[in-house]
Amino acid sequence: MSVHTQGPSAREATTLEQAWQTLVEGGVPLGPAHPRTNPPAAALLADALCIVMNQAALPVAQDAEALFATLRAWQAHWPSSFAGLLGGRGLGFLDRLEPSVKDRNRYLKLRRIALSHLARVL
Repeated sequence: MSVHTQGPSAREATTLEQAWQTLVEGGVPLGPAHPRTNPPAAALLADALCIVMNQAALPVAQDAEALFATLRAWQAHWPSSFAGLLGGRGLGFLDRLEPSVKDRNRYLKLRRIALSHLARVL
């Protein structure tokens, strides 16, 4: 068993970077919207979310809040898709991310944005 003390390897960093890119393309409201004519499939979005959430540390506060808003929108509006693709892992991610919400108004705004983006994917 090896322990990384210098951060992720180059391969892990690339995978993590690709996962974040997939999440943004799939609807996580981070920065300005970049509509795509061919957003990633829901399964790819779920896989990218798992890669990001399986890191030892939570994402920084703003990213965590955007992920939480996206997951809540997904769970509320497409519950069968959420359950089928994320299941208990998704619920665990929500539990880990919820403390990142510090401003309820910002969260609601992010959730509305995520909902409109997810509608293209789910």
